[in-house]
Order: sequence, then structure tokens, then C-alpha cells
Amino acid sequence: MGTWLVAITAAMVVAPVANAQTSTGSIGLQAKLTGVADGLHTVTVRFYESPSGGSALETVVVPGVLVTSGLFSTAVPVTTTIFDGASRWWAAAVDAGPELSPRTLVSTVPYAIRAATILNPSGMANLSNGSGTARLGINTTPEALLHVQQYVQEPQAVLIQGRLLNEPAPPVVVFTFEDLDDASDIKTGGVAFLEKHADAQHRLIKAFYEDDAKLLLENNGDLWLRGDLSTTVLEIRGGSDVAEPVGVTTGNGIAKALTGMVMVIDRDHDGKLVPCSSEYDKAVAGVLSGANGLCPGMVLSAEGQQHTAAADDTMPLAMVGRVWVLCDATRTPVRRGDALTTSATPGHAMGVTDDSKRGGTVIGKAMTELKEGKGLVLVLVNLQ
Repeated sequence: MGTWLVAITAAMVVAPVANAQTSTGSIGLQAKLTGVADGLHTVTVRFYESPSGGSALETVVVPGVLVTSGLFSTAVPVTTTIFDGASRWWAAAVDAGPELSPRTLVSTVPYAIRAATILNPSGMANLSNGSGTARLGINTTPEALLHVQQYVQEPQAVLIQGRLLNEPAPPVVVFTFEDLDDASDIKTGGVAFLEKHADAQHRLIKAFYEDDAKLLLENNGDLWLRGDLSTTVLEIRGGSDVAEPVGVTTGNGIAKALTGMVMVIDRDHDGKLVPCSSEYDKAVAGVLSGANGLCPGMVLSAEGQQHTAAADDTMPLAMVGRVWVLCDATRTPVRRGDALTTSATPGHAMGVTDDSKRGGTVIGKAMTELKEGKGLVLVLVNLQ
């Protein structure tokens, strides 16, 4: 009776060593033989580039292959360079017999190539070529350690999901090309990296759960964080004062409060401030920050609290730090180091000339000069 071979599977497992030119791996072959007695046999496996004819690309002799009821399964060591993505066929011969027919296609996407060492006994992955230059490319030739290229019709280039017990698995990390203003179609998850355009207003990074965002990085560079922030050093480079949002009322001939104005507590409205309008006013509260292009360095706000949260009718009030202040030097020049207090000119400061009245009325000290008239003076705010 003749010997026949029926291939069952051909799964490739590649274990790279040394470099790409000499990398080796193995093909896991399973097949059924007819007319072969049970026991140990020598199997010769040849790989071809066509289903018939031609010379073998590689020939491998595998001794001691166990055949049971005509079935055998063995790993065949191969040189991985012959598996370059093109179709390959294999055929086998048992002991000293002729090559069995037909040739069988190695057809696992392609060859189901993966590192033999990618999972260690602890189940951890390790991809290495032995020289520290291993790269993984998906849909592309890798130009980085991990290079994923996706097409616009498939928006999610990378999707990593987590699962807790039997709960649905939300995305933990999503890289997407979709133009999503708030990632509203992703209801739960960890971090979403979304499409970025120079003229777009949507989120660049969003960490959230059920649309209750914990961290937002806007495309314009604004960062919004809900929760505690702990850091060793916090460097503020956009301003030089500490401010709080305050409700502002107008009066005393002032139709609209302006940055740089000196503010006093509004005695007619809870939690409100009004531009100063009298000299040596002990109700002085601070200076509206932001004049002359010098923005607040830090704005402190208590959300949900009456009189302390930012709103449409609030402005940042500098309580400590350096700000530009509207001053009136009509009567007395303002010189560096002079203590400043409220003046009768609405919203303006002036130099202290009567020490008997200065207690509780000083807003800070001048750091630049104003010899006459009205103008802006850089002031180190420190209420006294």
C-alpha cells in the first residue's frame, strides 16, 4: 500500500537570533500519513515557492518523529529568510522513501509569524533580535520600535481595552483619526488621543468616564484637570501674581471696570468689589490683574461656592505679586519704593503722603516711577 500525506496545519513560529540574515525559527507541522507504521520515523521536509516543479528552497531532516495511528506533529526548524511574505508550499518524505504528494500551502496570515520567545514562562512578552534593534510594524515597514499605520476608513488605529469582572470592557487607550469634539461616542474609558488639526477646537487628549472628564488637553494647549495635583516644582511662566475671581460692580463715574484698577469692597453688595473713589480707603481689596499685557500667574477659584467661583461677571483680583496699576501722580510723583494707597480718582492709586492714615490702606510698593499725570506703575502688591 502506498504512503500518502494529508496536511492538517502548518503554523509558523519564528525565534529571531543574531540578526535578520541568520534568523531561525520553526514550522509546527501536523499531518496524517497512510501506510506508515506507528513508531519513530525520520521525516524530511522540503519548502517550495510553487505547488509543483522547481527546486526546494530549503530541506530539513527531522529525526525521531513519533507517528501514532498515522498522525504526527513536529516542529521543523527553518531559516526565516525564505519566508518573506510570498506563498510557500511544503512536502515531506518518510524515512528513505520518496517525497509524498501533494504539496501543501503554508497559509497562516502570512505564516502566523511571531517570536518563539515572545511569551516567557510567566506569560510576559519579549520581542528581541539580539542586537537591540527589533521593530514591530503593523500595515507598514516600521520606522520606530512600534509603528502602526491605519487608513481613514478605520478610525481606531490602536484600541486597548480593560475589563473588570463581568463589566463591559471600555477602551483604556484609544488612538483615533475621527473628528470627535468630545469623544462623545466613547462613553467609558481611560485616555483618548484624537485627531489634531491647527484649526480644530476638539480635544487632543481626554481622560474620562461616562463623559465625566477628569483631564482635558485642548488643541489650543489649554489643560483642564479635575482632582489633586502633586508635583515637586510648579513653574508659572504666564504671569506674576496670585489672583482670585471676584464679582465686580461699577459706580463713581466708572461704566466698566478695567484691568489695573484699584478695587475696594462694595459696602452695598455681598461679595462684590467696586473701583476705589476715596483716599486712604480701609476697604481696599487689591488690583484687577491683567493690565499692560501682564496676565495673572495663578487664579484661585472654589467651584460651586458662593462669591468665590469664576463666572461671567467676575474678574481676577491680584492679592499678592507684581501687577501694573493705574496711578494718579497729579499731586505727588510716584517713585520707586513708595507705598501706594487708594486715591479720589476712581480706580487709581496714589503715593502715601500722610503716614497717620496709611494703616490698613496700602496696596503695595511701586517698582517703577510716574512723575506726573496718570498712568501705569508696576506695583509689588502686598496689602497692609
